[in-house]
This record gives sequence, C-alpha cells and structure tokens, in this order.
Amino acid sequence: MISNEENLDLGKYEKIKRFLREKNVGSHTKKASVFTRDELNTSSIQSPNHKYLGAKAAAAVAISGACRRVEIRNLKVGDVVDYQDFLTNTVRKTKTHVNRTFTINNPLREIVLEYMNLRPINTAHDDLFINYQNGKCTRQPMGINKIGKIPEEIASWLNLPNPERYT
Repeated sequence: MISNEENLDLGKYEKIKRFLREKNVGSHTKKASVFTRDELNTSSIQSPNHKYLGAKAAAAVAISGACRRVEIRNLKVGDVVDYQDFLTNTVRKTKTHVNRTFTINNPLREIVLEYMNLRPINTAHDDLFINYQNGKCTRQPMGINKIGKIPEEIASWLNLPNPERYT
C-alpha cells in the first residue's frame, strides 16, 4: 500500500504506479562518500587554519559526537566545558529529544579551543559556531547549509574525487 499524509491509498491508481515504475527504470541512488581516518587526520593537522579553522572545529565536534548538522547548528557556547585535558559537549536539541554528552580529546580539543578563542566578545547570541573568514570570526551564526558543506570543503582541500558526494 502506498499512502501519503492524507491517508489516500495511492495503490488503487494503476496509471500512477505504472508511470512511477517507468520513470524509475535505470535510476540508482548515489551513496555518499566517507572519509578514511587518515584523510581526517591529514585535513585536521595540515589544512591551513587561516582558511579552514571553522570547518575543522565543526568537523571535530561532528566526528567526536556523531552529530547531525542541525545538532551542530544548535550547539551553544555554554554546552562546551573545558577540563584542561578534554572538552565535554552536551547536545540538547536532538532528533530523539534525549540530551547527549560526548568528549573531545587532543589534538581536536586544541582546534576547537583555538576557534572558540577567536569569538568576538560582544556577540549578541550564544551560538557556538559562527562564520569564520580570513582568519577571523564574524558575529553571524554559521547556517545549517554552510555546516552541511563542510565535508565537501574538506574533500576539495584533500583533492578527493567527487567532493560534492561527501556529506
């Protein structure tokens, strides 16, 4: 049974089913590409901070906490606590509505702290990730689409084939 939000049984409509089957012939889904551990280590250590520090910090949080892009977007400065040897991050707005806490150890901790230390003092909001350009943080929050483009940025810097397939 094929149904939609209106509880309409689309299975009764043979012409629609036939049309959809015909349009689907030969199509296949494109699987997202995945970084290897070596690629991530290379990008986090060797990529220039003046251009990629914001992307590196967001990637460090995303990888350490297995975060979705909306969870990264919703992180606040107060959600991060530095314990000198590691950082703890608390993700409050999750898809499952259950708070999640994770740690970030060195060398990723140092990247996140360096990024956080560049934050302008008089920023009007407490979003953790703000735009990073030319070695400086602006006051504008980093948007969900910019966060979603970070894997593509990293893949481009690493000269990987098809960087747009990294999500």
